[in-house]
Amino acid sequence: MYFLKLIVRNAFRHRLRTGLTALGIVVAVLAFGLLRTVVDAWYAGAASASATRLVTRNAISLVFSLPLT
Repeated sequence: MYFLKLIVRNAFRHRLRTGLTALGIVVAVLAFGLLRTVVDAWYAGAASASATRLVTRNAISLVFSLPLT
C-alpha cells in the first residue's frame, strides 16, 4: 500500500511527464495494432489465392513489363 501511494504521489508531481508517457504508450499500442492488422490482411490475401497461380517477373527489374509472347 505504501508503494502505491508513493507511485501516485510522484506521478502527479510531474503532470506533463506523466501525460506524455501515457500518450506515448497509447500511440505505441495503436501503432502495433494497426501494423498487425495490415500484415494479417496482407497474408490473408496471399493465403486465399489459388494454389495453381503462377507469378512471374522480368529478370531485369519490376518496372519493365514482360513481353506478350
